[in-house]
Amino acid sequence: MSEEKKSPVDHFSARAPEWHLLYAKPAFRQRFDLFLSGVESVAQPPAKILDFGCGAGVMATELARRGYNVTGVDAASGMVEAATRYATEQNISNIKFYQTDTVGDTLPKNEFDIVICSSVLEYVERDTTLTQNLVAAIKPGGHLYISVPNSRSIIGKLEDIVSRLGFRKRGNNNADVFFAHKRYAAGEFASLLKKFGMRDIQHAYFECPFIGKLGWLVSKSSLIGVMNLTSGRKGD
Repeated sequence: MSEEKKSPVDHFSARAPEWHLLYAKPAFRQRFDLFLSGVESVAQPPAKILDFGCGAGVMATELARRGYNVTGVDAASGMVEAATRYATEQNISNIKFYQTDTVGDTLPKNEFDIVICSSVLEYVERDTTLTQNLVAAIKPGGHLYISVPNSRSIIGKLEDIVSRLGFRKRGNNNADVFFAHKRYAAGEFASLLKKFGMRDIQHAYFECPFIGKLGWLVSKSSLIGVMNLTSGRKGD
């Protein structure tokens, strides 16, 4: 199958063997640290965590290493295989991985203390259904950490222009962002989460092309940060 004809699931499944290497990059390291610090600020081990769209299992495995009981799921079979292999190589046992559908219809209800979802929603056509299912999987009083592309980001808008001009094609195996369907307005996304029962919604912006401390600082602005880490607590 040519790259241009692949679905997002097929695309990411094919990228699974090298996916863990992305976490050596500053932008992914910032993402990694934001998610982990968020989780540790609201729950202590051995809280139950769901990582939906776990990829190669880097974040899920680190959480398990810190004592959390982790379930990682992904629609891409290649990612599930890579995650399982990665956790085994790290000798981590308090973790499990399995393949799921793209919208989480089979997720258990009121099961997890925390659900994390890193840059998955934008690749799913039925993103509202997935959002509702993720919230439903959280125990009352539990927490959600979910990152989505930030619609206010100037850099994000430039990426969209470049894409429309055809300088970067969907068929480029490294251009994951061009398999995405949309960017999200923080206010609208917060309203959707509240509709499904989330409270205390907060936003943290991150990721930009500038490397080092300057990049980390400027990415905190909603006008710069390409991504928006949205968090909240499910009502009791």
